[in-house]
Parts: sequence; C-alpha cells; structure tokens
Amino acid sequence: TTNGFNLTQAKAAKADTLGSNTVRWITSPTGTVVIFSNDIGLPSIFNSGSCSYPPPREKCAGPDCTNAYKYRDSKLRLPLCSLNCYKAIHGKVHPAITC
Repeated sequence: TTNGFNLTQAKAAKADTLGSNTVRWITSPTGTVVIFSNDIGLPSIFNSGSCSYPPPREKCAGPDCTNAYKYRDSKLRLPLCSLNCYKAIHGKVHPAITC
C-alpha cells in the first residue's frame, strides 16, 4: 500500500536522477513541490538544510548564572542579564547586612 507520504518521498528521490537543466513540478493533494536539477545553479539560499532563526541568545557572563542575556556591558561588552550580575562582574557586590 502506498500512501501520499511514501509517494512524495519516492518523487523527491527522483530529483537525484533529473537530467541536466531540468525542473520538475509536482502537484498533489498535500501541496506543490518544485524540484530543480543540481546543475541549474540556484543561489545557496535555496539549499535545504536546518537553520535556527533567530540564533540562540548568549548566556549571561555573571558568575554561576545560566540566564540568557538581556543587556551588554558598555565597557567590557560582556552579556549580562541583570544589575546583580553587572555588580558581580565589576566586584561591586556588597554583603547583605542582617539585623
């Protein structure tokens, strides 16, 4: 038994056997697929592959901090997530005074 998914896979596999300067247009109930032979020379933007957009954010440079950064230190250009991490980087952390 052949379902639509296997048929699509089989048709996509035929892309490797396309002749020179060939474009194949496949219309099915699940959508339309256009396949180009490799020698057509399309720009790299059309290459299939995984991409992550936007890229993952840098982690905070604060000691023992695993948060994503929200700010950047203007002098050191370090990624920071809070004023506490900024103070920790610059050695301005004061011990808490308890009564």
